[in-house]
Amino acid sequence: MAKAKTLLSCVALIALASPALAQAQNVSSGTVPPANGAQIQGGSQSQNVVEEIVVTAQRRRERLQDVPIVVNAVKGDQLAKEGVTTTQDLSTAIAGVDVGRITNTTQLFIRGVGFPGFATGEDAAVAMYVDGVYQATGAGTYFSMNNIDRVEVLKGPQGTLFGRNAEGGAIQIITKDPSPDFYAKGEVGYGNYATVHGSLYATTGISDTVSADIALYWSDRADGWGKYVNYGHDAYTASEYAARTKVLWTPSDETAVKLALDTNQTRGQDGIGWVALPGTKLLDGRGTVGFYSPRGNPENEKTTQWGATLTLKQDLGFADLNSITAYRSVRSYYDLDQDNTPIDLLFAADYGTQNTFSQETQLVSKSDSKLQWIFGFYYLHDRPFVDPLVIQGEFIAPLQQLNEYSSQSTESYATFGQATYPVFEDTNATIGLRYTIDNRSIGGSQSANGIGLLVSSPEDANTVNFEKLTWRFAIDHHISKDVMVYASYNRGFKAGNYNPPFFKDNPVRPEVLDAYEAGVKTELFDRKLRFNLAGFYYDWTDMQVAINIPGAAIMANAAAARLYGLDADFSAVVTDNLELRGSLNYTNSKFNSFPDGAGYVLLPSGGAANVTRDLAGNELPHAPPLTFNITANYVVPFRDGNLDLTATYAYNSGFYWYADNQTKQPSYNTINASLGWQAPDDRWGVKFWVQNLLGEEYYAYVSESPFGFAGSPAAPRTFGFTLNYALGE
Repeated sequence: MAKAKTLLSCVALIALASPALAQAQNVSSGTVPPANGAQIQGGSQSQNVVEEIVVTAQRRRERLQDVPIVVNAVKGDQLAKEGVTTTQDLSTAIAGVDVGRITNTTQLFIRGVGFPGFATGEDAAVAMYVDGVYQATGAGTYFSMNNIDRVEVLKGPQGTLFGRNAEGGAIQIITKDPSPDFYAKGEVGYGNYATVHGSLYATTGISDTVSADIALYWSDRADGWGKYVNYGHDAYTASEYAARTKVLWTPSDETAVKLALDTNQTRGQDGIGWVALPGTKLLDGRGTVGFYSPRGNPENEKTTQWGATLTLKQDLGFADLNSITAYRSVRSYYDLDQDNTPIDLLFAADYGTQNTFSQETQLVSKSDSKLQWIFGFYYLHDRPFVDPLVIQGEFIAPLQQLNEYSSQSTESYATFGQATYPVFEDTNATIGLRYTIDNRSIGGSQSANGIGLLVSSPEDANTVNFEKLTWRFAIDHHISKDVMVYASYNRGFKAGNYNPPFFKDNPVRPEVLDAYEAGVKTELFDRKLRFNLAGFYYDWTDMQVAINIPGAAIMANAAAARLYGLDADFSAVVTDNLELRGSLNYTNSKFNSFPDGAGYVLLPSGGAANVTRDLAGNELPHAPPLTFNITANYVVPFRDGNLDLTATYAYNSGFYWYADNQTKQPSYNTINASLGWQAPDDRWGVKFWVQNLLGEEYYAYVSESPFGFAGSPAAPRTFGFTLNYALGE
């Protein structure tokens, strides 16, 4: 705790120094420019400044620099320049964010807080929202970043306004809304590994009160990064298609109704195709023969999802009424050669379905109200099915095939409210509360070919309720119009859950995360530099961890852990042509208590043995001590158009994959770069790009199991070009 106090003291000292620095630079006292303006007028000519960003981190539109939360916000066009093409690429764009991939499931971690499970029905500890809708399944959070307006990453527990399982933070993906003015832009591209992709976005007005848009995306990687050694088949091929449309109806200035429909399908071998880690022998006594050369049987995954969202905004005069009604269906399949050898020891195929309905209603005060408040209600009905999990291989002999079925039900209710009031001049106090009730139930059956039913349990025979009050207390003070300091205490909560493959077992306990944070947000040098810094301390109890066993992964509880660290981010206009952006995260993590922690140790003859020991003092999984990135964007006139060069360097100091600290991802560096030219009227352009320029070999996921230690490789160096053409304004 003493180290945490030291970190927060450093933040306070920087905050105290900032006003003097701002005064020394003779910052003007002009008004804040419009959100879409990258320039302010000063004298007879304009000055380039850091672009103003408006976010919805507190469920209302606010300047990024006025929000007393660590928020990393990146606009869609900037993400495209940096090579962030999928949700998995967010790790390179924002420090402290780790996005992994196992089978068809995305695993999200922020500052070391997350959950590494991948079974249908398991909840994440970092919540992802798309256009305000909570994404309840990890299989539904992997997709390409098409028609994106911006991405907001909220670090730390968001247990008041976002609520459901957002104890580690929240990732908001906001897509573009329809415009009454006609505009269309299409892209086609080609890259190595016989990769082709295309996208189209078009929007127009249909009538005086109705606008609509459509976004289409398609990609196909026909050649894999490697080969299945014993079969000669390509490994790590992939394809995806996606479509999204919105219809916006504004019958009056007081009313807006928006209907959004989307569908997406991904298939391939990313997140599977495991190879033995260096120094590991699998159960056939052999190790790996190449980083991108799995020795097991060919595997595949496929996820198909669709959703519908109806959003209503109504001006009531004294407040705004917001309603978000959503339904989502996700169907996922993967097969997995868990022993990773040509021997048929254990092969698992998982068929999952998850249907989710949610309703959120908010009443929000007007922006000119002295007391800023929001009150709301949230309801979620979630139905995940494992239908079935099929297990085959010598490992289950004398059984030929084991079939496991399970169905879960979650009814979640929450009421929440938050208010901010200026207690003194330039000083605001915020109080937020949320009360959550989760009712869960599970049932299922297990059968074997040739034997029949082994065990069954009706869903209503296994029920449990979880209730929790979470909160946010914060105070912020504007030392000047360009310098704000703040401090907060937040509590996050993640409900307990059943282990889907083991429906008769007791559920794991809920986890609770208490977070203390203090920070400073600044804009200096006549708004040519934006620099934000925050220190944090986490007290985490009943942490949920994942343990791999043959055929599945199960959840268990650790006792207690603590984390502390620093977050920093900056944006700078260096010259009229050069802009820099970057972020840094330092995290120190440790289990304070974890008696009887489960893990694995390698066996000399091959495979690994399950062991139980005290894991207190170990580092937390997915918690690299240091991550940082920096992006340089250089734009220069060339042949009547603009030449745009962007390069991003990202560093990860490495982290342990599991609580037993047996497998570690070594440190790695990635560089993404692009060089594009756009015609003077923005009508057409061409871009050449490369990702992972250094060809770094690192993992998207690592497995510890009785079969040994193995990992699924992340993408190698990829490169190609993209052509674009646009119509309209």
